[in-house]
Amino acid sequence: MSVEPVFAAAMLSNPEPKEPIPKLADEIMSIPDYASPSHWLLIVINEIFGFNPAEEAAKWFAGDWNGMAKAEAAFNNLVEFEHALAKNIDDATAEMFRGLGRRGRRCSTGLLRAAVEGA
Repeated sequence: MSVEPVFAAAMLSNPEPKEPIPKLADEIMSIPDYASPSHWLLIVINEIFGFNPAEEAAKWFAGDWNGMAKAEAAFNNLVEFEHALAKNIDDATAEMFRGLGRRGRRCSTGLLRAAVEGA
């Protein structure tokens, strides 16, 4: 009786990042900006010149949070892949040693011990 393997490569999909700060929280936190004259000046500069100097400066200091969110999603996909791959290896090993009975269990335990001690 063979075990159907999990298609582990399907776990390695293109990472889809989550928003680091939800839009609603960002809007609520930016309410005081509307009372600031500098905020309105930056809006005018953005409309005239097509860029916001404060946002450009913030990118230099704050970092790329969207890139971090994408890296998190990629690592989560990698963890899912490794779990599926480990399950496939465990199932294949159990299937391989099943017919050997007690000697097979001892052999598989010995192989596992040798792999751990050798690492």
